Amino acid sequence: MLLGTAVHDPRTVQLPLAHAYLDAWRERAHADAARPRIGVVRAVFPARDRRSALAALAPDVVRHIPWLAASGHPDVTEPEQIVQLLNVHYGHPDDVIESLRGDPALFPFADYFLPVVQSESSSLDDALARLRTLAETIAPALGWQPAQAAA
Repeated sequence: MLLGTAVHDPRTVQLPLAHAYLDAWRERAHADAARPRIGVVRAVFPARDRRSALAALAPDVVRHIPWLAASGHPDVTEPEQIVQLLNVHYGHPDDVIESLRGDPALFPFADYFLPVVQSESSSLDDALARLRTLAETIAPALGWQPAQAAA
């Protein structure tokens, strides 16, 4: 199963979905069957601090205002409100780590964590810098270790 990013509250949408998926599997699986895998996609936007991350995200997230209004959120018009509603993990790497650790549908369900590090207007260099921060700082803090090189 793949749980995506367009979720306003993973606690009320994705967490019950993950539980239902695993419960249904347990009811039907053979005793020796491998546990089904779950991938979780999250918007991860590390930066120097929350303010600079939000400033970089703002031009792109405000484009979602009409969609948010049409989907029942007409009062969500400020960039900070939008990134919160869209479940974007942003800011200093320590902020991102804390935010990801608090994501109720990410741990312990995710077998695969699929971070999205760019917004619509991100340059390739910006995206690569965020990926580097993710690989060198954020992912290790969450328990990830690089695979060992094949001998």
